[in-house]
Amino acid sequence: MGRMQGGHYDIWRRYCKELKEEIKENVGELVWALFSDNIINDEDKAQTEKRKASEGNQEATKYLIGILFDRGNDVLPRIIQVLKQCGYEHFAAKLDADVKALLNH
Repeated sequence: MGRMQGGHYDIWRRYCKELKEEIKENVGELVWALFSDNIINDEDKAQTEKRKASEGNQEATKYLIGILFDRGNDVLPRIIQVLKQCGYEHFAAKLDADVKALLNH
């Protein structure tokens, strides 16, 4: 699978804190969407759900965002699509704009 590289890594890192606040109340929905889109696997899903049950949404969200760094070099556009599908269009638009700007440089 590998880790996000270069510009995608920088974009994801730049928005991590804001994203944590944005999605923490609906982390369970996002986990299912990421799992359904094969971005995270069974173990990732189970670990995130376990953290949500034992430590709460904030810790589950922190864990999820961390593992997404390691879901491949080309995963960011797929994550953006899942965010759109889950109702985070405005946040996805920010990420998408930065990805497009990166491609134009």
